[in-house]
Amino acid sequence: MITITLRDFIQQSLSFLTTPGTTEKFEAFLTDSRIKPDDLARYATFSSDHYHRNCCYLDDEVGILLLCWDIGQASVIHDHADQRCWARIEAGYMQIQHYQHTDAQQIKATSTAITASAGMLEIPNGIHKMANLAEFNQRAISLHVYAKPFTSCNAFDVETGTSKLVTPQIDHDYRAELSI
Repeated sequence: MITITLRDFIQQSLSFLTTPGTTEKFEAFLTDSRIKPDDLARYATFSSDHYHRNCCYLDDEVGILLLCWDIGQASVIHDHADQRCWARIEAGYMQIQHYQHTDAQQIKATSTAITASAGMLEIPNGIHKMANLAEFNQRAISLHVYAKPFTSCNAFDVETGTSKLVTPQIDHDYRAELSI
């Protein structure tokens, strides 16, 4: 296990993601590395209103965000359209629930939700929801890497069976500070 700065994480991620055929090496890097705790503290900002999306890097090919979850906060049920995504829990716990389309074009939860702890890597490339449940009783931070920036996605409503295209907001932009 190596502990690196967020800047070093971004640079190494870009090296993998811009080189064809290195997906497995990138996933091994994600499994074997952690962001230094002082960098997490520096770049992790929270909001009591909603989970907070902190942009660390964004170009036409790659997006890297720290998502900060206060107790009880959750994403909507969503997909990632045409993007590849890797999510690693940096601190706390997250519940990850996957969904699938039914024959009636509704969506339903697939299996039991996964509870992920710090260090766990998830590759949520289908329809899913992430939540920092109140029962976890602590804040959580997840690091998300997108191959093709996450500029829009479909948000699903299980009750009505509808979906709509949404544009996720960036709550805090650290790109200039990280200057990569």
